Amino acid sequence: MDRNHLHQLVDKLNSGQLSADERQELMDYYNSYQWSSAWDASSMGEESVVKAELFARIQENQYASKSRTGRSLSFYMRIAASLLLIGVFSWMTYVFVINKEDMIVVSTDKETKEIVLPDGSTVTLNVNSSVSYPVAFTGDSRQVTFSGEGFFEVQSDSLHPFIVSTPQVKIRVLGTAFNVKAYQEDPAVETSLIHGKVEVLKADDGKLLSTLRPHEKIVVKKEHLNSNKNKTSMPKIAIQTLDFLEDDDLSSPVDVAWKEGKFAFVSMPLQDIGREMKRRYGVEIKIENDEIANNRYSATFEKEGIDEMLRALIMVKPFSYRKEGSIIVIY
Repeated sequence: MDRNHLHQLVDKLNSGQLSADERQELMDYYNSYQWSSAWDASSMGEESVVKAELFARIQENQYASKSRTGRSLSFYMRIAASLLLIGVFSWMTYVFVINKEDMIVVSTDKETKEIVLPDGSTVTLNVNSSVSYPVAFTGDSRQVTFSGEGFFEVQSDSLHPFIVSTPQVKIRVLGTAFNVKAYQEDPAVETSLIHGKVEVLKADDGKLLSTLRPHEKIVVKKEHLNSNKNKTSMPKIAIQTLDFLEDDDLSSPVDVAWKEGKFAFVSMPLQDIGREMKRRYGVEIKIENDEIANNRYSATFEKEGIDEMLRALIMVKPFSYRKEGSIIVIY
């Protein structure tokens, strides 16, 4: 059966217009593969991997944003959904094989989202963030591409390191939990280690910047990375100790408070707070005074509105603000 005719049969099945003869034709096609030969791993891939991928793709079909580097999966998914109706899902594992280079892209806007990766690792995306990863990790490492902010909990696998790539740095881990903050508009890239061990490397040449211990954070200024592209010297970095919402509670790092719906910061400049407010609440903050922009604040907010938050900050270090349409001007 040629591909176009198969397309037509599947479309008719989905729309309820498949005739009895056409239904039998589709079933005969299925039967011809069901028993024709044993699984050919050399051409079809490892059976357990392919089957796992097919089930995973069905379960993850709510993620509408997918980029294809190989054959289109949408056709396969429509056939899978159709054949499930007539009880022949196993046909999928014999006829259609997913290209392991196919990539899945998941992004967020003003919401957070948790994604389970093919190896069982998880990443929770903060607002305005995205992650792309293959349908199956193959080769010597597990690699994902990331932008924005996300919290990773990585399954331990000493033979296959987990690598998070951002435009400026790469984070290499074996099994751990950490937070990455790499928004395009931010002046720095931050990696905060909750537990385990991670290596932070330059993205362009792979040089090691630092190995983090639990409750440490590395802050790398992008301008320093860019200025050192053609130099042998290493860029300036800052290794900091994590702050916690409660001094006696090491399970509540400020850097991952966003996972619980909290907006928390310690000694953060007002200009950085304004940038976070824009991401979280969609409000443009413009600061007209440089001295005020560099004032530092510490606070934890959860359900407060913009005005409540600004009034709370004013009580710590005074400033004035006015609203100009959708823009808040601080002076």
